[in-house]
Amino acid sequence: MSPSTLTSSIGPTCVSFTRLTTLGTIGKGSYGLITRVQDEDSGRVLVMKTMPRSTLWFDGESLAMHELEAMHVIGKDWYPTILGAFVTEQDVMLVMPYYARGDIRSFIKSTSDGCVSQELARFWSAELILAIHGIHKAGLIHRDIKPENIFIDDARHIVLADFGVAHLFPDFPHSTETDLPLLFVTPSNPYRTSGVCGTPIYLPPEVCSGEEYSFGMDYYSMGMVVHELITGTVPIDSASKRARESRGPFVINLRPNAYAPQDLDEPGREFLTWVCDHCFLRFVCANVHIIDSSPHAIRPPNGIRDESTSVL
Repeated sequence: MSPSTLTSSIGPTCVSFTRLTTLGTIGKGSYGLITRVQDEDSGRVLVMKTMPRSTLWFDGESLAMHELEAMHVIGKDWYPTILGAFVTEQDVMLVMPYYARGDIRSFIKSTSDGCVSQELARFWSAELILAIHGIHKAGLIHRDIKPENIFIDDARHIVLADFGVAHLFPDFPHSTETDLPLLFVTPSNPYRTSGVCGTPIYLPPEVCSGEEYSFGMDYYSMGMVVHELITGTVPIDSASKRARESRGPFVINLRPNAYAPQDLDEPGREFLTWVCDHCFLRFVCANVHIIDSSPHAIRPPNGIRDESTSVL
């Protein structure tokens, strides 16, 4: 890439901007452009997220700088590593690993019946709880957990990505002794925020209604994702989906097992019921007894093809 456009780099970097070659476009969203690039020195294929400096966050901060700040506080476990951050006059560019297996959305689409096995759904659910717990301990609410933001690494473990709309509490006590979970807005919970952001069908009721919310919203979104892993759909009827897209009122379809596969066992059906009782779901997920939170402590089950599931 041309060095004449580069203004500066931000923090330590593992790659050289001038040694990155663009391979192709992965996608373009409202917040920026995602491209595949290759590091000419190592030959490694990476991802570069380019965001205009003019795109501002709620408080006037650059959205790109907001995402970079969020990723710096969460560490490396369960999340992408920032390999380089570069600034030009117009853009901020974040370089991260490329996950050739793709995201959960592309994996679901690649299956013959549009959903995954109970065993795999259970395993990825456990990993997602650990990933959410990790960002919450850092004082961060993700606010956009959905299949497109959960990637599969080479070892078939999940990677929670895209912190562009995350909310960071700057005064949060970063300690392993922090009393979690702080799920709901209560008089005893000072960590609350507001603002409708994220993807409508994965957002909890309090967010869509414009109320204040806290860390519990991420567990609601996780419930929607896991329901989709097991059944291939979210438990919201089509009329409610249209209302969600327009940020209007909605109701959750309270017949969760109407979508359940015929061979789903009783614990699986019980979990789908928890998803529709969204308050109870948050307590269940947030109070899981974590024995070992280190990434890759357990091998994933069979059921993921060895070849890439990426459609890119």
